[in-house]
Amino acid sequence: MYTLLQIIILLNNTSDPQVNLISSFKTLESCEKKIFEAKDRYKNSNFKIEVKEINDNNKYLKITNNEKKVISYYYCKKNIF
Repeated sequence: MYTLLQIIILLNNTSDPQVNLISSFKTLESCEKKIFEAKDRYKNSNFKIEVKEINDNNKYLKITNNEKKVISYYYCKKNIF
């Protein structure tokens, strides 16, 4: 089972993230599908959208809102619980 984590972090801020969201999926493919759905939702916005890869070819989504100085990350990790 895989988990989609969304972490929102304020730039240049040393405090904890403002929001952590977790969703569970049976496969990595279904989790990464949600990443691309989120990318499609934001593609016509003023946000900078990037799909990148972590080790083991796992993809993640980085959404940057320069106006509010906020970065959101969506990434999939194997559940350990």
